[in-house]
Amino acid sequence: MGEYVSSALFVHTEDSRQFVAPLQSNDIGATVTAVTFDALVRDAESVLKDVSHVVVSGASPVIRAVLELASRYDFSVGIIPLPFQKDLARTYALPGDRDQAIALSLRQATCRVRLIRCGDTVVLTKAVIGRLPMLDAAQDTGRWGMVVQAVKKFVGLRLLPFRFFTAGGQKVRTAACGCVVVPYPVGNRAVRKIQRYVAAGDSLVTVVISSPSSIVRYLHFLSQILALFARKPRQLPSTLGFIKSSSIDIESDADLSVTIDDGATAEVPVRFEALPGRVRLNLRQRFLDENRRAGAAGEKLNIRSLPRGKDELST
Repeated sequence: MGEYVSSALFVHTEDSRQFVAPLQSNDIGATVTAVTFDALVRDAESVLKDVSHVVVSGASPVIRAVLELASRYDFSVGIIPLPFQKDLARTYALPGDRDQAIALSLRQATCRVRLIRCGDTVVLTKAVIGRLPMLDAAQDTGRWGMVVQAVKKFVGLRLLPFRFFTAGGQKVRTAACGCVVVPYPVGNRAVRKIQRYVAAGDSLVTVVISSPSSIVRYLHFLSQILALFARKPRQLPSTLGFIKSSSIDIESDADLSVTIDDGATAEVPVRFEALPGRVRLNLRQRFLDENRRAGAAGEKLNIRSLPRGKDELST
């Protein structure tokens, strides 16, 4: 069968039952056995015995659980996004067409990728702390829709104290309205535009930090982000900074929650950790090309635009 698997286990929920029949009647000749997610959870060791490839479709907690099992049992994974999972599809460059998504899910795994964990939770698309105009917009939001949302979010926006600690022992004390972790920037419109600066390397966590200290700087930042939709970036937009490390601990004196993907939550303080090469995913060449260009070699900080030390709350 060459580039396709000969057999696969399909893990589904009620929402993704629609894919059972087309998967089992595939033109590739692969034998597909369907199992519900609940059955997998009840007896994972027995269900996964002799399984080398799993196709999964379901809500984010289902996909996270399968990826965690893949890191433990070392089977490859194909993901079929549900129609409403636009962020997931864009993040991993997954096809929107059903037949194309099925075909991709049954290919031999093309790439080992790392997982990003926020505490004990795998981050699939993004993890947001605080308020991040433009950077936390839904990925199906148009350019001007993002601007409208961003202008509205300035009302009540304030800088909060943050402390960041890297695996390499660096400490950053600053003030920001929020920060975001994006596992793979190809899927996030605003972050993708500054990809050369903040793209996640194969073994790193990247935290993007936003610190607009005045309405003037905020509007200037919005104009910079909008300009990036039309051209390649020459410099990091003002009010932004980033930290790249294999693990990053985040603390704050404020009571802050972390919103992960489409609803999972954690509380600050929190640790983000990269687990390199942890799972094998079926991915399109577009994803591989984008993230190959985005690769980063080691720990790096760009925090020149962020308030530091005694000046951190002067705004």
